[in-house]
Amino acid sequence: MTARLATLFSLLVAGLLLLLGLWLEHLIRGHFDEIDHMELTAKLNMIENLLDRVDSPAALNTLPRYLDDLLTSHATLSVSIRDEEQRILYAYQPEFLEPVKNGDVDSASTRWSVAGYEFIGHEVQKRLPLPQPIPVHVLLGLDITHHAHFLEDTRRYLWTGIAIAALLTALLGWLVARQGLAPLKRITAAARRLSAERLGERLDLQATPPEMVELANAFNGMLNRLEADFQRLSEFSADIAHELRTPVSNLLTETQVALSRPRSTEEYQDALHSNLEELERLARMIADMLFLAKTDHGLLPNPAEPVHLEEEVTALLEFYDALAEEKQVKMQLSGTATVTGDHLMLRRAIANLVSNAVRHTP
Repeated sequence: MTARLATLFSLLVAGLLLLLGLWLEHLIRGHFDEIDHMELTAKLNMIENLLDRVDSPAALNTLPRYLDDLLTSHATLSVSIRDEEQRILYAYQPEFLEPVKNGDVDSASTRWSVAGYEFIGHEVQKRLPLPQPIPVHVLLGLDITHHAHFLEDTRRYLWTGIAIAALLTALLGWLVARQGLAPLKRITAAARRLSAERLGERLDLQATPPEMVELANAFNGMLNRLEADFQRLSEFSADIAHELRTPVSNLLTETQVALSRPRSTEEYQDALHSNLEELERLARMIADMLFLAKTDHGLLPNPAEPVHLEEEVTALLEFYDALAEEKQVKMQLSGTATVTGDHLMLRRAIANLVSNAVRHTP
């Protein structure tokens, strides 16, 4: 359970960190894309402004010089200006534009790689305002390698940090779960120490977390019931030994006396009759003990039926009438009642009361 909780905790934290990392990477990438697009648009606007001023052949001839002055300080830019017949009118670092051609770059920014460098590009069509306007294609590329490297480093550090955080979280979760499940280990240790001679041990509720107090109470309650059952079992075993010792001793004595010398058939019959009485007494005792054992453990049937107590008592008084006359005891029934219960059990209970009263009344 400790390992499962620690694993689940670490996976949950790693998942949250992963989502946070993806969201952070998306924000950084979007921020860099916005910066690159703004820079690309600004440079393209500057080039377009220069092209809009080319209104004469002289201006066309001086255009490369102005473009060189403009682009010299921007080493991350590549520019290609071509006419409709794909003749180059101007080129700045054209080797970085080789993967794309005029017409391959749509109005949105396009990405490509050259010799390990990452570029985004933009292409526009312009008409030089000459006496005879000339359509041209302007292709502009921007080196974004530094941003790509930053994103790669960020991604590497991010995933490394997430992995380390997941491992630390797993360790922390394992320690926390181990500490939190310590009461369960104490319950397990207490269960291992249980025996018939050590049923008095109980869990300390003061040292148990509130979430496990109910479990500790249930465990202590189980120990209370076990201790009470073992105590009853010990007392019951002692009672059995005490009750069975007398009839067994009588049987042994009667049998030994009968076998001590040869006897007549009548004498053997008398001995057998005496043993039979003791055996019947044993059978009744065993039946009573089984009855008590079943009663203690709730194994007896518990039918619910109407019982007329007057009829039950009347039958019992008739059964004990001869014994009552012998003891010179008078029995009288008065009243009537009907209850719901087991008539056999009720008859047995009343019979015990009547039998004790007749036998022990002076």
